[in-house]
Parts: sequence; C-alpha cells; structure tokens
Amino acid sequence: VWDIDVLHPCILVGNKTDLSEEQRQVTTEEGQELARQHHMLFAEITAKDHSQVENVFFELLRAARRDSTR
Repeated sequence: VWDIDVLHPCILVGNKTDLSEEQRQVTTEEGQELARQHHMLFAEITAKDHSQVENVFFELLRAARRDSTR
C-alpha cells in the first residue's frame, strides 16, 4: 500500500552524457534545477557505455535507507 502523503526518494536521470553540450536537449544545469524544484536527486548517465547507470540505483537505495531511518 502506498501512502500518497509520504515523499519517497526520486532521482531525475539525464541520459546521453556522451553527447556534447551543443547536442543535448537539456543542459546539466537545467536538470539540476528541475530536480531541486521537485526535491529529487539528480544524476547524469550514458547508456552507451553504461557509465554511472549502476550508481544511480545504488544512490536511490542509499536515499531510501536514509529516509527509512528518519
């Protein structure tokens, strides 16, 4: 059962970090700001070489553990 009144940890994930800044649709700063506005963590990854993909899941687990001890 989900409690809709409780905030759960979320991560906004930007993909395609292998692209240049000119090729991106959203800048790192825009992603960070959107995540901040919505009280989310922010991470950037590239699925091309799996860079940082695993770390996103580990960070989400760490955030969930921190929240569960409060």
